[in-house]
Amino acid sequence: MSKKRGQQIRRRPPNAAAASAPMSPMRQATRWLETAGVPRRPPTADQWHSQVAADPELARALRAAMHGVHKPPEDASPEELDAYERQVAAFVEQRCAALWATPERALLGYRDAEDARFVHAWLPWWAEHAPPAQRLLDIGAGAGLLACGYAALRPEMEVVAVEPHPAAAAVTSALAHRLGVADRVRPSRGGLSDLDTAALGGTVDQVVITRVLANQRGLWPRDIIGDAVDAPAAVRAGWSSQAAEAVAALLAPSVAALTDGGVLLLAERVHDAGELAVLAAGMQIAGAAVDLVDSGVQSGAVPDGADAVRMVRLVGRRGKEPIDAAALLAWAQAAPRNDRLPDIDAEHPRARLTSPPLWWAEIRYPESTGGGVHRVEIIPDGQSGWVWQATSKRMRELLRLPVGALAEAVARWRDQVGQMTTAGSCVVVTSDDGLQSGSTIAPA
Repeated sequence: MSKKRGQQIRRRPPNAAAASAPMSPMRQATRWLETAGVPRRPPTADQWHSQVAADPELARALRAAMHGVHKPPEDASPEELDAYERQVAAFVEQRCAALWATPERALLGYRDAEDARFVHAWLPWWAEHAPPAQRLLDIGAGAGLLACGYAALRPEMEVVAVEPHPAAAAVTSALAHRLGVADRVRPSRGGLSDLDTAALGGTVDQVVITRVLANQRGLWPRDIIGDAVDAPAAVRAGWSSQAAEAVAALLAPSVAALTDGGVLLLAERVHDAGELAVLAAGMQIAGAAVDLVDSGVQSGAVPDGADAVRMVRLVGRRGKEPIDAAALLAWAQAAPRNDRLPDIDAEHPRARLTSPPLWWAEIRYPESTGGGVHRVEIIPDGQSGWVWQATSKRMRELLRLPVGALAEAVARWRDQVGQMTTAGSCVVVTSDDGLQSGSTIAPA
């Protein structure tokens, strides 16, 4: 195009259209978290990694501590072990001091990579999927970071932040003032079981509960049976039913605080499909009809995916009559413990596995050494040819092995069992393609 004399041609910046377009709710939430000072990766992470990389002995000690190896290698002297333990203790103490050294760190309410990762996954999801509300009840609000985020992203909404810790109210108020939402964030002391609707100012349109139920000790079947997957199906079914009733009892006050048609949102950590069913059944029994189950973010800071825990998100809407949860309970009762949750993000391929274990192994430790049961599962993935460890943290080297290396891995694992304990038993059960069914691995 030719330019006439005296005429100016105004060129539009290439990103002008993108800049003028409104941000999506998810992007708004991510931008708000960045403004609030919550990094996706804790700022101290690189510092710790560089320190460990520069000190081989410290790296060795930390690796041993993380793998739960309490006995020194054959060639380690008591003096070396003492030195390792002192280094580990000093390292952990220094890390804790750094994490909580400033008021800003304490106010933000996150402690490690797991917390930061959860916040960055949950808040954008909430901004995208949560329905509009005039009043929101945040149960287990902690320091109030998410409560402030809810208020910032929905300017028309009032948020009541409920937390049992006595110091939480002051911290939440300070954080709300700092982030400019103090007029719409109201801290209140309480928990799941002692909600007082009148004290909270009446019913609410939305209740959000994040990572609260997973911390209830004695609630889940795994707290009772551990990794005893050989328990009869009828016994597992009874425990699942009891757990669903217990979840319903904990959620009942929250559901009662909702208006008819109000929404209950849960974000919790679960280990398998059976636990997801227990959560959903508990919501149904409590009177919140589940209309969305979603799973996406891995819970845990272990970078190699050795932690089998997954974060699931459930949305239920309060109805006038509780929905019959028999079908969900039947699923929980019938589902093998190795069932994998559907449609979890593909960050770790094993998230999409649905095959039964190729083999599983169980170590039962004697009472003289503290007792307990330790379980390992190997699961084949027909698409990629990988096998994955399902539950064990001690056997991380079994993670992500080619199927052809399975026999070698089992032999190596057998040797490690002998190093870990001198009194215990281990039974391996396999399919026809694996080891001989019923073979026994005995520690040396």
